[in-house]
Amino acid sequence: ESPGHATTRTRSVNATVPAQVPDLTFHDLRHLAGTLTALAGGTLKEIQARLGHASPDAAMIYQHVAHGRDDVLASEIDRIVSGQ
Repeated sequence: ESPGHATTRTRSVNATVPAQVPDLTFHDLRHLAGTLTALAGGTLKEIQARLGHASPDAAMIYQHVAHGRDDVLASEIDRIVSGQ
């Protein structure tokens, strides 16, 4: 275990125990950040850059939250095409 890992773990425990979410990990927070970025409309390239992924394939993990966006996209395209 590297010294950096120990520091990250200590900070994580110090933050999660008082918040009553002691099982929350750094990886959980990272996944939440990717998911929220996707929900906010972040592109694959933006998610990839924010999380430091080497390829867009890794960023695809967060696209599961995009289900149901077809209606939103269709409405937005309709608004643009109709000039509203």
